[in-house]
Amino acid sequence: MPRFRYIKGRAATFLIAAVLLAVAASIVMFPEQAFQASLKALNIWWEIVFPGLLPFFILTEISAAFGILHALGVLIAPIMQSLFRLPGISGWAAAFGWTAGYAAGAEMTAKLRKQGWISRQEGQKLLVISHLTSPVTLFGIVAVGFFLSPSLGWLLFIAQCISILAIGMLYPIKKEPKVPDDREAKPAKPVSLWQKMLDAADRGREEDGRSFGKVLGDAVTLSVQNLMLIGGTMMIFSVISGSVEQLLFRDSFAPFGMEARVWIHLIVSSLFEVHLGAFAASSADMLLPWQAAFTSALLTWSGLALHFQVKSIISETDLSYVPFLWSKIAQSLISFFVILILWEPFKRLSANTAPAFHSGPRETPSAYAPPDIWTLWKLEAQWLFTVYGGLILVAILAFRLHPSRNRTL
Repeated sequence: MPRFRYIKGRAATFLIAAVLLAVAASIVMFPEQAFQASLKALNIWWEIVFPGLLPFFILTEISAAFGILHALGVLIAPIMQSLFRLPGISGWAAAFGWTAGYAAGAEMTAKLRKQGWISRQEGQKLLVISHLTSPVTLFGIVAVGFFLSPSLGWLLFIAQCISILAIGMLYPIKKEPKVPDDREAKPAKPVSLWQKMLDAADRGREEDGRSFGKVLGDAVTLSVQNLMLIGGTMMIFSVISGSVEQLLFRDSFAPFGMEARVWIHLIVSSLFEVHLGAFAASSADMLLPWQAAFTSALLTWSGLALHFQVKSIISETDLSYVPFLWSKIAQSLISFFVILILWEPFKRLSANTAPAFHSGPRETPSAYAPPDIWTLWKLEAQWLFTVYGGLILVAILAFRLHPSRNRTL
């Protein structure tokens, strides 16, 4: 076994080196295409992603520091117990993942696993459930920024909810014996949901311990750093995907014409980075239902860039990446077919909504006028209040109906 691991490690090293050398060679061979690919990613990031995500990244960091997300985790706990058969404490990871998006849920899941709050199998399931597109990215960046279609965001949101619900309910978990812990002791008398939320917020704020000024400064700094990371990732993977497209189209798919190149661009972009994939889907020359279906699938897939980040986060735990990979593939397929099934009913329901759909594909970011930033923020705020307002109502109902609602989290 040690010999196998050693060979596997050397093979991985040589594979990475070969890929990097191939990318470097393609940049030398196609310098203009590499520059255009990098510039395209930079334009998408600067015109849409950066201004759309920055204020809400800052608010998310402030909310985490002052315990608001911890309180939201308590609110989500009845949903986790009733629908996904996970312990209530897992609601914290779901709150971080569903609010901040994607890798934030993996970070919280790894933390809960290292502290022993959840079992290994529960952690594997929670890792999948908490890895989801944030509402701001889904509605503001993809629906409005890329598709110019506010109403389409709701269909993408419904498809994501159905896919995560299906995976969460079908994901098998074998009950593992738990060691008794004082933290799971029942209180002397029943505790209301609101009291649990206040207690969780107080604990989160006390654990952080920073003043508001310090939190605000750190939130701005960290948010800009995260967005710079997203921008750099978009640029490097745009160059890589552009290089792959050039090599494939030049050697293998050139006889098939531009239609093959469109599909290569869509598949390669979606494979690597979620923002590039979503923009490629919104710009593809195909019918809008297929654009929306591909976008929904790649949003649940999230791209190899984020998969690498998740794999790095769980490397310090006993959680495995392979079940996460297969679950995200299955979830992507579910969300793809949900869009196609619900398209006609959704189209009839949104017939009176304006603007319902954008008109025609786009090839470059400069081919259309990005939405006004104040309009974008207004729509994002409305969607956040609506989405989380509905989540609060569902959580309260689940709390009232769940037989163990008086237990601590």
